[in-house]
Amino acid sequence: MVPNDPQDGKLLSRDQGPIGHLRRGRRAGCQRNRGRTRRRAPRFSADDLVSLDGESLHRAEFLRGVALTSGRLVAPEAPDTPFGVESDTLAPHDLEGGLPRQTILVAEDNAINQKVLRRQLALLGFEADIVANGREALERWRGANYALLITDLHMPQMDGYELAALIRAAETDHRHIPTVAGTANAVKGEAKRCREVGMDGYMTKPLQLSALNGMILRWLSPPATAQDRVEATAPKTVASNRPTQASPNLADLNVLAALVGDDPGEMAEVLAMFHTNSEQLRDEIRQGISSGNLQAVADAAHKLKSNARSIGAFSFGQTCADIEQVAEAGNSQRLRGRLAPFEAELAALCDYLVSVHPSHARELEGSGR
Repeated sequence: MVPNDPQDGKLLSRDQGPIGHLRRGRRAGCQRNRGRTRRRAPRFSADDLVSLDGESLHRAEFLRGVALTSGRLVAPEAPDTPFGVESDTLAPHDLEGGLPRQTILVAEDNAINQKVLRRQLALLGFEADIVANGREALERWRGANYALLITDLHMPQMDGYELAALIRAAETDHRHIPTVAGTANAVKGEAKRCREVGMDGYMTKPLQLSALNGMILRWLSPPATAQDRVEATAPKTVASNRPTQASPNLADLNVLAALVGDDPGEMAEVLAMFHTNSEQLRDEIRQGISSGNLQAVADAAHKLKSNARSIGAFSFGQTCADIEQVAEAGNSQRLRGRLAPFEAELAALCDYLVSVHPSHARELEGSGR
């Protein structure tokens, strides 16, 4: 009999009844997360043991645990740890070429992430020059000197890895742009690959405002008011990166407030953009499943996953991550079976956002939706 972990709550065991764990014959590669301050996803706590958190157990999480136990769902690899605290690379070169001294180049193809990053950098006192892919970013870098580059890793035309490698190959001894990766796919091996192509740092999305400020402080001499702006725009309550138990497990808007500040108008704009973009991405997923273009399904699910996490909708974000994983595995039959529940969950999330944030509803009305 497996001893019950009092921190994990009451769970179910396939072998022993209401003990707290689910067993299976082989490990799928997921390591135990020992954090105790938040609800966690189903996870392997031993080689043949899947644990769930009983104090906030929901049907979707239970079914995900059963899928892990039976081998129908493969657990993601343990995420890499962000890096970039210490570095022996050259300091950023003084800006020339007509740009303000504190202009940061951003390569990001996701519209929600673009808006969030622009808002965050403005709060920190920086100009942002944002492009949608690595090829555009490379051309911008060639034409002007930027203080810093923040790049997504997975973009069309040219990804962040190739962008960083080409910049490093073209740099001289007197010019170095600190380069930091931001990615929603924090899987094992990505941080190592970032180092190999010459990146100076690696952060996981959504980028917390305080963490982003800390990373910038390592490389630049920011405006004197930057730290004050972080403190002034911080939400009045400490935001978790998982929904609170008081919420219906759809979205924790404290997460969004921690990203862009708690200004209602700014939050309403981001939520309205999420609503619009989510419908577009939903349609891309539908069309991809119908036509058999599973790569298009994976790409759309990846973007929607990142968007959902940015507004604190972590349960729906995990649903998108599951669809992305199934699409990448090429299982079109399983995708068709997941389409209806996915659409129902998205509709419920959008209705919830309108109900809890009236400014969001007015923003949608103003846009003619």
